[in-house]
Amino acid sequence: MDVHKKKHTSRFHGAALVLVAVGLAGACGTSDLSPEAIEAHQQRMVYGADDFQDAGDVSPSDPWYARVQATASLFRNNRISCSGSTCDLTTFPYETGEVSNSVYKPLCSGERFAGQPSGSFCTGFLVGPDTLVTAAHCTGGGGCPNIQVVFGFTAEEGEPVNTTVSADDVYSCDQILAMRYEASGDLADRLDFAVIKLDRPVTGRMPLALRTSGTLSNGAPVGAVGGYLGLPLKVAGGATVKGTSGSARFEASLDTGPGVSGGPVFNLDTGLVEGILVSGGVLSHQLEIEDGQECARTYPCDEVDGCFVGPDVRDWAMATYIDEVVKVLEGRSCFDNIKNGDETDIDCGGPDCAPCIPGWGCEQDSDCRVFLDCHVPYCGADQKCTYDSEACACNEDSDCDDGIACTTDYCSGYTCWNIGTESCECIFSWDCDDGDPCTVDSCDQYSCTNSPVEGCASCQTNADCGGPKLPICVVPLCDASGICDNDDSACECADDSECDDGNPCTRDLCFVNTRACIHIDECSSGCTEATAVDLGGPGNAVTVPNDGCVRVRDDYPNWWGTQRTMLLQTGSGGSYPVPFSWSNQCAGSSGQGTFNGSWQSQTLSPTNGNCATLIDLNGDGSGNVELRYYGQ
Repeated sequence: MDVHKKKHTSRFHGAALVLVAVGLAGACGTSDLSPEAIEAHQQRMVYGADDFQDAGDVSPSDPWYARVQATASLFRNNRISCSGSTCDLTTFPYETGEVSNSVYKPLCSGERFAGQPSGSFCTGFLVGPDTLVTAAHCTGGGGCPNIQVVFGFTAEEGEPVNTTVSADDVYSCDQILAMRYEASGDLADRLDFAVIKLDRPVTGRMPLALRTSGTLSNGAPVGAVGGYLGLPLKVAGGATVKGTSGSARFEASLDTGPGVSGGPVFNLDTGLVEGILVSGGVLSHQLEIEDGQECARTYPCDEVDGCFVGPDVRDWAMATYIDEVVKVLEGRSCFDNIKNGDETDIDCGGPDCAPCIPGWGCEQDSDCRVFLDCHVPYCGADQKCTYDSEACACNEDSDCDDGIACTTDYCSGYTCWNIGTESCECIFSWDCDDGDPCTVDSCDQYSCTNSPVEGCASCQTNADCGGPKLPICVVPLCDASGICDNDDSACECADDSECDDGNPCTRDLCFVNTRACIHIDECSSGCTEATAVDLGGPGNAVTVPNDGCVRVRDDYPNWWGTQRTMLLQTGSGGSYPVPFSWSNQCAGSSGQGTFNGSWQSQTLSPTNGNCATLIDLNGDGSGNVELRYYGQ
């Protein structure tokens, strides 16, 4: 194979891989789309000439042969059926697969690989006898137990493809040894990798050699192997590195597409693996009209300059640097759930890993994490992370004394609360309404002032009474004597005494804004919004003790809204027995619940992006759990 030939580059998004991994779709009727609408509906594109090579056409003397041998196609469990010494792969003809979920279009005439089967959803490669590397986003939707690893899913172009493989070439995912998927921040700075332990050592195939020192240079020649569009493995060489400025990923003009995520990227000068394919461009196929029908056509893009997606921005494939995998294999990774390397506790502290949460091990102050702006973290005498909260507004109720006798003063979440009680003369200006439209009524420091209005007459109609800030349940009235009064008979309460629910664990208050009762739980655990670990944005993985306290607050995306269902997941393989309770309390929307069983993922609904979702883990404290969430 001439790996220095100019080659096309299909573009793909990691998040969309499983949507298009099964290829393109079946026949459809005459199009009613405008040319503009068809042009906008693009799902695949290529750079230059389309000259992918089928892995089955690579000869044993070619350097690519060993690379293909060590590369596997990832299948879902429900797409493999084994009996005796063989396993059948469930596939679909590429020409009748999906363009995206439930969007079926036939291929246009002349498209390559139209007769091949599509079935895999990602790619992986051997780095040890029983150790496989792939992209972290390939482990979603069921995690490790839902992944089957198939070696030898290859084809010779133009020849029939055998979808029955030897059972010796099919392996199960036994355990995720290390994984990191970062969904927020600059795309080039987001880690996306997973290291998987297989159920047994792989026989007859040699692990790939990785770059373990030095750096990757711009312009370096690179190539890749992967299950392009879920098809049998394809080889793509002749690309070059286009950008290395990202801290986690590099860019290259690689021939890629949906389904190659997790595949190896090789330096063609050294033969070493430089990275893991994880994402690509915006487009894949475009829809055309052929013989009066819509069909999917490979989208052409400039091979040298890339695809233009904005001023001075060109679109290339992206790969996660192999360095993080090397750290895992050398026992110094920040994402393997093991205390190793220079870490001061499990996957935290030291010069390379993220700072540790309070209660975790440390050697110096920099090993400890900041949670609130007013907290000053430091490493305590017991070599555990703690913090100084003296810069906060308060630490105890006595810090919040406002000097006003009729208020209840308390500290919650390091913030002072001073709530007027029924012994106060007033809290809001409407509490000072004397029924006389000829006075200006105001409340200052919980004391009323009623200032006369010169030349004003008393009320004649109800419209002369009340004001725009009256609680909605209060009806202003002008009585028979011409004096304003208020009818509050429709209100739930007039003072706190009317809100007693008989529960000694609640503080019962009459909310003067609405004259409605509120009940504040004062007997719950120490899991509060102030002490909780924030999970960050959707997809961000955070490791906490299994009896810890977490929240979602600081990084809700702007699309979250007020009735969003949250999907909470653990990053550990198999079920993880951590019962938990949760709450999300906001005006107009609230949700809460308790779950007391083993779980891999659970839905919390409804949640409101205007307030924190608080999750109290009720494990035994003997281990850790990795958590992340998504919006549904």
